[in-house]
Amino acid sequence: MADYIGPVLDAVIAVLQKYTPDLLTALSDSNDTPRAPFTLIGREFIGILPSPPQAWVMPVRTEIRDQENTLPQQSVVTVKIGIVGGEPEAMVDMALDYVRAVSDAVLMADPANDWGANIIRVHPQVHDYGPLYERGTTFARFPEVHLVVTHEELAVQAV
Repeated sequence: MADYIGPVLDAVIAVLQKYTPDLLTALSDSNDTPRAPFTLIGREFIGILPSPPQAWVMPVRTEIRDQENTLPQQSVVTVKIGIVGGEPEAMVDMALDYVRAVSDAVLMADPANDWGANIIRVHPQVHDYGPLYERGTTFARFPEVHLVVTHEELAVQAV
């Protein structure tokens, strides 16, 4: 039975867990405070942000090409990032840094060891910084990184 996008989501989560802490530590705000690592990297954004910063690796779609013995696939995965702060201008810089860390983690991952045998290529396709939300004196932003993943597995043979 084919796995389709499931292993892709697991691989992206593992890559973000492995690489983003060091990448975020290397980035700092205007006060030279390192960016905090993600407190959670989950699979689905449910509309609340209990302990920011957080990230969610969510499936969007998978296109499957017609081949006789394999299932060549191209999937789109969205990594949504949840950040909060007290200053709108600082939120822009924070969004830029977190999006950069996610994209850099994907690009620096080792194809042989981090992605697995079925994943051929992963690349960021779109950075979407999204609107700024205000609640009292706190601001939130939910930028997204859209990834295109090329992967392949053996086709399911009819019995």
